[in-house]
Amino acid sequence: MLLNVSSLNHYLPDIFLLLESTPCPIIIFNDTHQRNDTVKLFSRHFSNYNVYWEACSNNFGGVLIAMHRSIPVQRVDLFQNQSTIVVLDVGTTTAKFQLATCYSPPNEKLPINLFDKILERSINTVLIGDFNAKHRS
Repeated sequence: MLLNVSSLNHYLPDIFLLLESTPCPIIIFNDTHQRNDTVKLFSRHFSNYNVYWEACSNNFGGVLIAMHRSIPVQRVDLFQNQSTIVVLDVGTTTAKFQLATCYSPPNEKLPINLFDKILERSINTVLIGDFNAKHRS
């Protein structure tokens, strides 16, 4: 499940209800406006998930991936602490893929160089997120 939540803290009760009625092995939130206390509350409520998150460089943005504990997963150290992106290796050696989610603020350029590095690391990549697509019109 991928959601642009536009403030995890504000919508947390609704998100709890949604996820309790629609169980998902992988949960991805973008534009979380997250705070440490909100992420901790989410993690406590869904203790059967491993939760990975990054805040944004401003008060908006932020990303979170929650992966059910039954799924082998490891955070990719190379991209750790990159603002507004989480990159994970998912699965076992024979069936591994890379999962990445990114929030790109509307007033910033897309991090194309970062995307290139992610894709160079593994061709088996799912790159998703809220890119606030920019175009000239």
